[in-house]
Amino acid sequence: MATGGRKTQLPLIHEISLQSMPSFGGAVLGASGIMGVLPAGAVLGVLHVAVGVAFNSTTNSLILGTTPGGNQILAATDLKAVARTDTAMPIAVAGPFGSDTPIYFTYTQTGPVPTAGAMAIWLDYLAGPDFAAPMTVKAPGRKTQYQATHEISVQFGFGQTAGVVGVLPAGAVLDTTHLVVSQAWNSTTNTLAIGTTPGGAQLLAATDLKTLGRTDTVAPVAAAGPFAVDTPIYATAAFTGGAPNLGVATVWLDYLPGAG
Repeated sequence: MATGGRKTQLPLIHEISLQSMPSFGGAVLGASGIMGVLPAGAVLGVLHVAVGVAFNSTTNSLILGTTPGGNQILAATDLKAVARTDTAMPIAVAGPFGSDTPIYFTYTQTGPVPTAGAMAIWLDYLAGPDFAAPMTVKAPGRKTQYQATHEISVQFGFGQTAGVVGVLPAGAVLDTTHLVVSQAWNSTTNTLAIGTTPGGAQLLAATDLKTLGRTDTVAPVAAAGPFAVDTPIYATAAFTGGAPNLGVATVWLDYLPGAG
């Protein structure tokens, strides 16, 4: 389990996470433990719960809290149904925290130990504000080469019809697929789909590229993972009429690389 709360100097949204994947040979959770430790000053953001494969004991549930056995962050949640939830933390438990604060999990089951199931939980948090009031002019915009929440991305031009956006590592859990059309495409029709198979649209259904705009699509639970093996993500463009000679679109996918 994690020890001290993590607070880096990088300008990131931090996370602590928990994963159990008995379907893929992973360990089943113990009865209780520490998911991670929030550093002093942390402010909670959103709790994400993704059950990609239903657990198969008679009952399976999980709670999270700021005290051992507590449920201040997550009330008893069923792990026997494939589902995803994204919950903004209530003000009563959001912080800022006065000291390093462990987050505790409690797992309960009845019946036999599960032989199937895959789930990941991650909790976003701001490690602490950049500075206190009064607010003055900040330094220039920051761009690091490190992501707490990872991403894969590609810029798609009018001359491309298909390709790989990137490869998700084994254990990854997808968050959101983003599409920005910064230059309209000029065939009779132009669309772009994103999927986990060549030509697939599991993550983004065929979306119009002829209009400037932005689309942000939360990964459906059936395609969100956790992934058992390294998994390529495919982009497929289609058009009718003449081939386009204008058009630029940027695609990126946010993902949790794995628990811990």
